[in-house]
Amino acid sequence: MFSFFHLRSQEARALPLEMIQGAELFQRTRLSEAGIDDSENLANANLLELLIRTPFNPRLLIDWISQAKLYLLFRDKIYTLREARVRTIFDFDKVMSDKESQTNLVALLKRLPQQGDAKDKRITEISREELLVAWSSCNGDKDLAWLASAKRCLLGLEK
Repeated sequence: MFSFFHLRSQEARALPLEMIQGAELFQRTRLSEAGIDDSENLANANLLELLIRTPFNPRLLIDWISQAKLYLLFRDKIYTLREARVRTIFDFDKVMSDKESQTNLVALLKRLPQQGDAKDKRITEISREELLVAWSSCNGDKDLAWLASAKRCLLGLEK
C-alpha cells in the first residue's frame, strides 16, 4: 500500500543529519529539539533562530548549514566531493570561482572513481556539467549570500 507518509519518511532518511561532519548524537538531538530533523531542514534553517534556540556557537552552525547546503545539492555524491576536500558550499563556491581550481577539481573528480577503494568509499563520478549546474544554482541565491555575509560578520572575516 502506497502512502504519502511512507514516502516522506523515505525522503527524510535520504538526507540524514548523520551526514553532517561534526554533528554528533548530542548535537543532532539538540537540533531536533529546535525542529531540525534532517539535512534539508538544516540547509534551509534560519541561522539567527538556531543561534537563539540552540547552545551552539555561530562558527559551528555556519559550518553545519554550509555542509547541509552542499549535501542538498549533491546528495550521494557528497562522498566524492569530501574525498576531493570540498566539504561545504563555501568550499565549493571558492573552487568553482577560480578557473584553475575548477579545472583541477574536475581532473581530480575524474581520477577518484578509478581508485581501487572508490566503491567502498562510495565515490562516484561527477561531471564538469554537474558541477556547473550546481554552481549556477548557488549564484544569486539570497540565502547563501546572507549566510556568507553572516559568516564574515559573526566570525570577523574579511571578504
